[in-house]
Amino acid sequence: MSKNWTLYSFGGASRKDILAFGFFRNARAGDANSNTALFPDGYTPQLPGKTVDYSLFAGVNKKSENGWNIDFSTGYGLNYLDLYANNTTNPSLGGASPTNFYVGRNTFGQSKTEATFSKNFNDALGTKSINLAFGSQLRVGNFKLSEGDSLSYKIGPLAASNNKAPGSSGMPGSAPADRANESRTNVGVFVDIESEITEKFLVAIAGHYENYSDFGGNVSGKLAARYNLAKNFAVRGSINRGFRAPSLQQIFNSQTTSTVQAGVIRQSKQLRSDDTRLKQLGIETPKAELSWNYNVGLTAKAGSKFLFTLDAYQIDVQDRIIIS
Repeated sequence: MSKNWTLYSFGGASRKDILAFGFFRNARAGDANSNTALFPDGYTPQLPGKTVDYSLFAGVNKKSENGWNIDFSTGYGLNYLDLYANNTTNPSLGGASPTNFYVGRNTFGQSKTEATFSKNFNDALGTKSINLAFGSQLRVGNFKLSEGDSLSYKIGPLAASNNKAPGSSGMPGSAPADRANESRTNVGVFVDIESEITEKFLVAIAGHYENYSDFGGNVSGKLAARYNLAKNFAVRGSINRGFRAPSLQQIFNSQTTSTVQAGVIRQSKQLRSDDTRLKQLGIETPKAELSWNYNVGLTAKAGSKFLFTLDAYQIDVQDRIIIS
């Protein structure tokens, strides 16, 4: 835009069509997933989907006369997934069941706005150089789960009288009780200092504070160092403390799927983390993950074209987020 100001932008859009298959459903009259009125020889559910993704970001950066690199940017990205179940049936509806269903949609969108500043100071405080960087970021995320066709999750009359499974077999639809529209705001600030203390010795330290609207504040950081034993050979190491709050999808997703248990196809339900039934089972609300990452390694250069690295690392995770 001028000698020192630059405007930049990037983005993208994509659509993908996917197709998966469920387990074969037998035509046995006593099978909970059979529907001989519509599929006298059994059936294999087809599970197509359509996912759309788009994003657009823009920003400006400047290098000031006194050497500061300044960058401001903002943008938004969104992805949604529509799911279907075809060549299948709602067994609890018997012959009144359709064979194609719309299962539902899940959507995640996130905006991000950030500002960063950095500058390199040569020969500062008796060192070869010190690079200072700091900045802030604001993220706002939103997760939505929308229900499918009413017959994709309906409990028909044969569920009680004939023990037939409800919902579209292979992928039961999301019901009104599964509906979600949840948001989160997250603000973070960081500072990073990297210094070549001498020609051989480099040290880096970084600190990061962020505050979640639903998980409170946290401090994490990193300490790293590298020492050149020779011109083309160096050892390095680092220690990091990490933090990851459960994603909105992990907390609020609610989905019914089919699994095979003891040779029988059964429906299983993934519950929202705030479902009251979980507390009755003694399952706590998910906590944020805390982690420590330790790394040590070496790097070497042979000639002008060969670079060799060897690293060993260990990551310890506390309160890891999993499906239980």
